[in-house]
Amino acid sequence: MAAITAYAATTQNLDLNQVQFVVVASPGVRARLYDRAMTLFAKADLPLPHAGNSHTPATATLTLTLDPHPLDASCPDKVLYGPSLLLVEPVIIQRNSVVINDTTWLLETRTHVRNPVEISNLETDLDRLIQQFITDYKAGNPGWHSRGTSPNPERPRAGHEPTGPIHSEANDARANSSLRHLNVDTLQVHISAGRFRQPLTTRAIRHLREAGLLVPLDGKGNGAVTLGVELTQHSLEDQCPGHVLYESGLYLVEEVRIKRNPQVSIWSDTWLRETMLIVAPVPLRQLESDQDALLNQFIRSFQTR
Repeated sequence: MAAITAYAATTQNLDLNQVQFVVVASPGVRARLYDRAMTLFAKADLPLPHAGNSHTPATATLTLTLDPHPLDASCPDKVLYGPSLLLVEPVIIQRNSVVINDTTWLLETRTHVRNPVEISNLETDLDRLIQQFITDYKAGNPGWHSRGTSPNPERPRAGHEPTGPIHSEANDARANSSLRHLNVDTLQVHISAGRFRQPLTTRAIRHLREAGLLVPLDGKGNGAVTLGVELTQHSLEDQCPGHVLYESGLYLVEEVRIKRNPQVSIWSDTWLRETMLIVAPVPLRQLESDQDALLNQFIRSFQTR
């Protein structure tokens, strides 16, 4: 059995009977992967997450993503693949008591370019992800075995596609209400951009201050909230010569409490924008433009919070 992860504590008091389980995969393999996951939960003697066709309200969503995406002519015969399992549920922002839906448990493999993924590889990734969640759940809930399993859990028909959300909120901006009572005077600013980090940090601070957000001039605020911009490029020479995997995003990082279990807190992104592209190496001028666009979105949201 795998060692527990740092997220084990977040599973404390999680009622799996109130969790909706969703598989994001191609239609041809979705039902097979769903049934395999359900079998693993059953073998672990755990209450099974909802099949998605139950009328009982779910308080959290456990999403398994095994969905390789074929790439275009820039990377012929390759796919973009990032297997993951994440639990999304309500959390409370410590700073302003606003409740948002956010990820409280996560295990993923960094999105990468590779050859097409066989069903056996998908199943191997599924087993690893589900088993780790089970391990963490049992560690976080030592009394799980005394509660018993759900009687006659509902199972989907073959080919059934569970209803409800199939994506986390990772690429959707939080409602502007999450920015209430944000003290920009103590905000930490952190830029991740490889060798371009320093000039982009200087530019970001100047940009924010010119817009009226008076962040510390050195970016080293003494508050508990960090505004991070990531503009990272990962070489794809072995798969797509002349191209990089370019990730751009802006993240407001701070502590939140799990609503169903307020004594447990985690660090989370309470406001974000992010994209991922396969492109030619990105020069500094384009990085500057992309950073400006991200900051402008944040500034507009802050001003209308």
